[in-house]
Amino acid sequence: MGGVAASQTQLLIAVSWSTCPDIMSAKIIALKVVLDEAIVKLNPDFFWLGGGEVDLKLGIKTSEFINFVRPFIVSCS
Repeated sequence: MGGVAASQTQLLIAVSWSTCPDIMSAKIIALKVVLDEAIVKLNPDFFWLGGGEVDLKLGIKTSEFINFVRPFIVSCS
């Protein structure tokens, strides 16, 4: 990273002492993801990813997540 983005990332890590990986821009070759069908049925079409600190969560449209990640959608709750 360079420029402003790197500075902001370094600041985030230095201030909160934690990291939040951006899986949507990572180049991952093989990632198997299971998504509960109850999440697919949410209205509005939106859910939060991540655990722990509120500041480290990623909010995303369910349809966008499914189109990008191509998860296995199963009933598991």
